[in-house]
Amino acid sequence: MATQSEYTAVANAILVLIRQNIATKVPGWEQGLIPDDLELALAGECAKTAVDTLDAYRSNEAKGMD
Repeated sequence: MATQSEYTAVANAILVLIRQNIATKVPGWEQGLIPDDLELALAGECAKTAVDTLDAYRSNEAKGMD
């Protein structure tokens, strides 16, 4: 099972992607139309999905199911 530090690391990486890539390409994002708390929530949800998917993969791999 994923640790809190794994979730946090993934969320922080996603937040960097949001702020450096998406925010510069989506009109209005940099102008503050997307609140910081929404960015944090988006990063958190994406991290949860990514880490949960990794957990499922690890579990299947441990059972010999690829």
